[in-house]
Amino acid sequence: MSKKTKLFLFGFISACMLLSCYVNNDIELKITERKVLKGVPSASGISIYNDSIFVIGDNSPWIFQLNQHMELSKKIPLEKRNYSTDTLYSKSEKPDYEAFEAIKTEMGNKFYLLGSGSKSPHRDVLLIFDYNSKNSIKTYSLEKFYSNIKSSREIDGHFLNIEALAIEGDKMFLFNRGKNLMLQYSLKEFTEYAVLGKGFPKAKIYEIELPKINGIEAGFSGATAIPNQHKIIFTASIENTTNPIDDGDILGSFVGIIDLNEVKNQYFPLSSPISENNEILKIKVESVTISKQITENCLEIILVTDSDGGDSEILKTHLTY
Repeated sequence: MSKKTKLFLFGFISACMLLSCYVNNDIELKITERKVLKGVPSASGISIYNDSIFVIGDNSPWIFQLNQHMELSKKIPLEKRNYSTDTLYSKSEKPDYEAFEAIKTEMGNKFYLLGSGSKSPHRDVLLIFDYNSKNSIKTYSLEKFYSNIKSSREIDGHFLNIEALAIEGDKMFLFNRGKNLMLQYSLKEFTEYAVLGKGFPKAKIYEIELPKINGIEAGFSGATAIPNQHKIIFTASIENTTNPIDDGDILGSFVGIIDLNEVKNQYFPLSSPISENNEILKIKVESVTISKQITENCLEIILVTDSDGGDSEILKTHLTY
């Protein structure tokens, strides 16, 4: 065996050890535009309504409205208190809004924002925002709802850290980071419970297996449903940390697809590392939204990143599957 061949094999084996995930040519992500998201700190959620892009930050009392050029055009306060436009919550006090989605309900079109539930009671919060209403923002407690999840056998003593929300019809999916769980509810039952105090929503809970880098498993960070396909796009990231709450060195992120027709316990979905020039980007992707359907199996999706104190980024990409 030649020296050149040995070096090639060593590099190939090292790459395989570094990135422990299923290699599948059925999913591919290509970055088409990448820019700094000026004026938006710690981006944690993204959604599209009409012709605008809306972004939240996990430590900010604002919803950031972007134009089609992905530039900040408006800041909408999440609370009725007067905040300076550069106000940030302290880590101990922030509601930690991570799960964010535009939702069609019987009461009209709304944005749902959920606190992560990782610290009670500050983060046990549901905020419903109606962009077209003067009395646009209402806040509800999820303390009992989150306590119920914490006591479930599926959590099994792990942290509760809700990072993403996806909606398909009346099905509502929450994604827990740490022990990677997908929790399925009826959207109607959840809303009636949270808003009206009626009943208690029942959950189907699935443990999902995600890829690893350096032996560390990725954790859910974002999700959104693909219309009319019974599939969910998710994002997941990897930090070199001992728990899913504290920050650590960022090792990379993934985009993947969960097929709701196939999902079961211990399900391993298709995924692709987010890379550029064949190199995994060391960015923490926090959320995903669909901006355009290009073909039946190709979507333009937009991702946002959280740099833990640095500038957030926004990435326009094509996802082929």
